Amino acid sequence: MFYQLKAKYMTKTILIGLLILFVYTFGAKAGDIKNYPYNPNPDKDNDIIFPMPGEVQMVFIKVEIPGTEFWGNTERIVLMGDSGGKSDDNMFEPTHKIPMAGSFYDSRNWYYLLAKYEITVAQYVAVMGNGDKKKGLDYFYENCGDKVLISDLKKAISGGREEKKYRLLARPLSWIGWHDLHEFIHRYNNWCFNNKKCLQMFPKLPESMDKEPTKNDLPGFFRLPTEHEWEYAARGGMQALRKKIDGRLVYDEPLPFPIPKEKVKDYAWTKSKSKGKGTTRIGRLKNTYGFYDIFGNVQELAAGLFISEIIQGKAGALPARGGTFLTRDENIRSSLRSEVAIYKKSSGKIVDNGSVTTGARLAIGSLVIPTPRFLEDIKKQHARYKADLMKRTAIGKSTADGVSVAADEIEDMGKKVEKIFGKSKDPEIISLKKSFAKTTLELRETQQDLCNFKVRVALDSQSDIGYYYVRIEKWTNFIKRNEEKSILKKTVRDLKLKREEAGEMLNRSIATHIDVLKRLGGVPKKYVYDVIRTMRGKYAGDLRYTKNIDLFMKHFEEASRGTFRTKIWIENIQKLAREIMIRKG
Repeated sequence: MFYQLKAKYMTKTILIGLLILFVYTFGAKAGDIKNYPYNPNPDKDNDIIFPMPGEVQMVFIKVEIPGTEFWGNTERIVLMGDSGGKSDDNMFEPTHKIPMAGSFYDSRNWYYLLAKYEITVAQYVAVMGNGDKKKGLDYFYENCGDKVLISDLKKAISGGREEKKYRLLARPLSWIGWHDLHEFIHRYNNWCFNNKKCLQMFPKLPESMDKEPTKNDLPGFFRLPTEHEWEYAARGGMQALRKKIDGRLVYDEPLPFPIPKEKVKDYAWTKSKSKGKGTTRIGRLKNTYGFYDIFGNVQELAAGLFISEIIQGKAGALPARGGTFLTRDENIRSSLRSEVAIYKKSSGKIVDNGSVTTGARLAIGSLVIPTPRFLEDIKKQHARYKADLMKRTAIGKSTADGVSVAADEIEDMGKKVEKIFGKSKDPEIISLKKSFAKTTLELRETQQDLCNFKVRVALDSQSDIGYYYVRIEKWTNFIKRNEEKSILKKTVRDLKLKREEAGEMLNRSIATHIDVLKRLGGVPKKYVYDVIRTMRGKYAGDLRYTKNIDLFMKHFEEASRGTFRTKIWIENIQKLAREIMIRKG
């Protein structure tokens, strides 16, 4: 009996201890439930927090774009789209190269801001009620089509079930029509513009490209992200641009690192998690590069209209990205797109369309042209862009380097064949794969040969520029000193003719050099490095030539980033020519 009582009390003691531990561990977080509707996973180093009416907030994260140039550089040209091998979706999710862009810039990069979480019920209630919870809830009950959520929320509020209430308020906003969503965005903008604390959180553009970004008074504004902004962030932005193809950084997988396909359920509220029963509160699962629920839960509306191939095709209704709680794990990918109707038919009438699977995530954008001075600055940049970088973007590259484009296309087709028929033992498939590999290799070899030729032309024309410049400078000085001396009239006259001829040759050399350098800026860096390595070995003992190579490489690195400072380049060549008196040959 004694041992039975002892065991009984020991069991009670253990249970009480476990209860205390539970309260200590989980009860300590009870005060955090109020954060559920807007920031359940705080990150003080990366969160950019905007106030909202009432006691809620909205958190944004900076998404950086390479470079400070307005019109971009080659590092911004990224490969988007990837149907994950699903041939039925290729027409809607084709791979395509686009130059990304940001809305604001600091001293390092352009960037835009994207919300860390999807818009929640609590945030909608706060804005539509202008801080009045009862008024906001009444507006939500009237305009939301999710009758189950409304019923559950009313019960939780009337029953004083605080944690249940906050979990429901932390659900992503859905069942709201497109017009009502934009009314929410419009009201939030207006409230923020009239709230000093909120207004000062917006990034600003400078009055001109050469001033600090804090000078201009025009703020950013809340809006929906574009499809490319959404996909760029979903894939990890600059952090995930790690693999290089032909000297350019690309996204090579349909999902961002660190999500292997078998781990999707750890990051996304999909059918395997939801069992098809509905959405869950924001921030419940792991994040991808700081963003929560960017996959699954609700699909997120993007700005603009649904176009069949993003870059061309018939314009339809609304584009939505990221998949939903009904999406199967194997279908989740960064390029996944859906079309959402703006209107629907209900009880014989056409009404605004709302869906339990569709919500949104806000971005912060800005004006393209904030001031007349800014416009003048980017006009000057555009002239250089049109002459240089535009030729090497997805649109103009075919006219600038046909061999490179052909190699890219053949290699891409080979990868798709490998992806679809990788394990096939069909002789025709095996032959086709070998043909793709052989053709790609031949085109790459042709690229290398062309690169060899272009590098040598660039170096020769650079030497010629220095040579002719030194000659013209020397003859000009002689003419100035002796033009009035009758005894040297014939010599002066001959030198003027020579100077004129040298001037024409100088201009030709400059034109050739700049043109070749522009073209080299769009080829794989590896090919240029290989040529230069060979030439350094060949001319290792020639100080003049190695300095010429050093200067060329400095200019090439700028050109490969899409930066073309032709005037400065010529000045650099002239300075080097004066320094070491480069002679032709």
